[in-house]
Amino acid sequence: MSERNSFDDGTLYRGWAIHIQRYEFAAQFCNERLVIDAGCGIGYGSHFLARHGATSVVGIDYSDTALVEARKHYKCDRLKFLLGNLEDRTSIELKKIPYNTIVHLENLEHLYHPDQFYNWAIREINSTSDGVAAIVSSPNGEVTRFTPDGKIANEFHIHEYAPMEFGEFLRQYFRSVTLYGQWERPEAVSRIDRERRLFDQLLESYYNPSARIGRMIKKVLWKKNLPPPHFTAAGESYPWEYEISALDDPPFPWKPMYLLAVCRGVK
Repeated sequence: MSERNSFDDGTLYRGWAIHIQRYEFAAQFCNERLVIDAGCGIGYGSHFLARHGATSVVGIDYSDTALVEARKHYKCDRLKFLLGNLEDRTSIELKKIPYNTIVHLENLEHLYHPDQFYNWAIREINSTSDGVAAIVSSPNGEVTRFTPDGKIANEFHIHEYAPMEFGEFLRQYFRSVTLYGQWERPEAVSRIDRERRLFDQLLESYYNPSARIGRMIKKVLWKKNLPPPHFTAAGESYPWEYEISALDDPPFPWKPMYLLAVCRGVK
């Protein structure tokens, strides 16, 4: 399983639409703002914010590998990238980075101690500043998939927040928190269901007794066998397949895949 989509290996293309939609949502609150993109990964979102109205963007990530890719592919006068651990305030000198807005997308679920980041990061925000202080997103804990032994299926996630828990966590630090969700539209639900059924048929063919015998014969003849197929459709996304709406005004009867929050006013 790969958690970070990459420009270099092509995985970013498949998952681009659902990820960039969250940055498009955040961008409307970052116009003429000084932004830090906390947990920026390979930087495509930081670059999007810098190109769509932010006065400046500083992308921060703990991975040297991700930042090498970010600096290689995403360049802009208003953008720079810094190496740092969000849970270790000594690794990032935020006092030297002017900012009044935090963008923290798809990273909260990776933190063992998210309070350590929020407790010190918001101190550098001007609490009297107008506008939005933070835009945060995380997978919806109400639809979390678990392994048979009770662990989160995504091995890179420490904790996935249910909506009430997500809101309560953020309200410790901000005076106003408005919650949103990112839903799969019917087009996405039907596509993934259709492709899953096709995948099941492919698996059945792969493990058919005749196919097994064929692979055994090829192995004896020192010929290469293809590996078992992998289901990839859930990692694909298209712009028309997802929608962000207020959590208290759901556009569809099913639960959203991701939660987003717009936070105003530092406590």
